[in-house]
Amino acid sequence: MSEPSSGEPLSAMPASSSDATVTVSASVPDLRWGTDRETTYVGALASALSVTAHPFTYDELMAASGLAFRTRWWRGASGADQQFCPSSPVGEFPREMARLDRAIGWVQQVDVRFDQPGGFPDRLDDIKGSIEAGLPLLAYNQNINVGVVYGFQGERLMVKDYDHGDLLVRVEELGPMLIMLGDAGPPLGPDAWLKQALQGAVGDYSDEGYDSTKPGRYHTGAAALTQWMADLEHWREFEPDRQREMFHPHWWTFDCLYDARRAAARYLHAEGERLGGSLGVELHAIAALYEGLIKELGRSFRAKDVFLGPWTERAYEDWTDVVRADERSMLARVKAVDGEAATRMAALLSRL
Repeated sequence: MSEPSSGEPLSAMPASSSDATVTVSASVPDLRWGTDRETTYVGALASALSVTAHPFTYDELMAASGLAFRTRWWRGASGADQQFCPSSPVGEFPREMARLDRAIGWVQQVDVRFDQPGGFPDRLDDIKGSIEAGLPLLAYNQNINVGVVYGFQGERLMVKDYDHGDLLVRVEELGPMLIMLGDAGPPLGPDAWLKQALQGAVGDYSDEGYDSTKPGRYHTGAAALTQWMADLEHWREFEPDRQREMFHPHWWTFDCLYDARRAAARYLHAEGERLGGSLGVELHAIAALYEGLIKELGRSFRAKDVFLGPWTERAYEDWTDVVRADERSMLARVKAVDGEAATRMAALLSRL
């Protein structure tokens, strides 16, 4: 969430007579922070799919991927140089992508090049071909947030970006991930979609996580919250560089968690309305659990005294022992509510 290092505002770069402009659709939705779409991968995917034959909402995609219900916290291996990472809450990982492939019917073709900076000059024809076929694609920007490539003007790409709206960028200026929509099949129906969402929620809460390619581990569910709370409790035992390193991943993971549970509540209420009967009553009840949690977590946005992200106008220097103690208490509530919700969703699965 910093200023991008490349690209020009689209409005400032009018097409010349020699630059042919091709767009998928003028109605590809914009991407902006603070619009209940903080998981940039899912926000960008919802935007891209909106102009296909099978559009899906942000809430539906968050649910089917499991991201609406998931907590994840990366911790470096003992003695490793890095201990905390802003990748903790992001969605563009294989497990979540595979779930969405099953749900949406598209196969997402992922090209990742963290070890090869310089964008995707060798994929320019593929990118243009996808746009000409009516399919937007996803790509990292220079801030490692996911955006939507929805058109081109000569050799420059038209990108919707979370930080600066519409940009014109050279293909070399894209970040190190490109996601194209490949083979297409039928999407899941709403009943199967709901079942996958609940299975992901239950599984992720009890799954203890997995090792990462860099020395460390992605903790998930209850294990993630336990590790996160322990890191807050023992923060003063870390080296000063590690203390500061934790600050951004900490508030960023909270921001995504808050957004995710809001998506969970909205999705479950919508499904409760769709199904009705006793199943609908139970879905509404689980959604209400999340709504109660959201009110508690909303303290960060109302009082601006915990989880000191940019919206609080606070800084690292304000992150005191008292603040961290309050944050541990709030995360304990997340763990309790997520655990109760997972138990109730597991019981509900037996009735679907």
